[in-house]
Amino acid sequence: MGIGAIARVRGPFTRAEIDLELRGAHHPYLVRDAAQRWWVRKPLPARGILAESVGGLLGRLLGVEVPELAISGDDDRCGWLSAFVRDAHHWDRSRMGALANPEGLGRMLALDAIIHNEDRNTENFIFESLDEPERFWCWAIDMESALVGMPRALASKGLAAPRPHALPADFAIVDGMVETARAAAELARDADDGLIREIVDVAMDAAGTLDREVLSEVLLARCRHAPRIVEDYLARIEAR
Repeated sequence: MGIGAIARVRGPFTRAEIDLELRGAHHPYLVRDAAQRWWVRKPLPARGILAESVGGLLGRLLGVEVPELAISGDDDRCGWLSAFVRDAHHWDRSRMGALANPEGLGRMLALDAIIHNEDRNTENFIFESLDEPERFWCWAIDMESALVGMPRALASKGLAAPRPHALPADFAIVDGMVETARAAAELARDADDGLIREIVDVAMDAAGTLDREVLSEVLLARCRHAPRIVEDYLARIEAR
């Protein structure tokens, strides 16, 4: 089973009359496409689109909850689209015990370790309110700053784990998180070489960037050694 292409959504796009409070360095905003679907749109440079693409595609492979991803296909080649999550809230430690998918947090940490994402801050978690009272679903968003978007810089890191300095101050590893992070790392380790290269090809096609072979080799290496990288990252989190 292949990865499939990243969808290119064509306009016209209609900006929401009343914008929600969407925060971020790249000034995201809410739009509706011609099919009446709502997206969060971010104008990103090519390296940001590459990082989001690899993060989203590899995240799917590892079972990480990532909103549907796409790129805009009209006049803005570098428009990144992430499906809008309704009734969503950013990081709140008190909601951890009410998550319907707590295992997703462990998988998210494994993904961040592999793609060298040091920007998992309070804004880059989404807790979506579910129909059940006081139940939430956690989504991983905003991976544009991950070093995987700069292949040669990532290659210079070798098998080093990222620093967890941006994680919320009250973030803590809880029961089950280590096991699911390790399971995701094993999935990455055991993934077929062709599948990892396909992720790189699809992401590179979306971003229009170079260094395809560099990224293929470094991502393959980090996936093959994912258990070690993830263990190092978890230890760094615990040691904060």
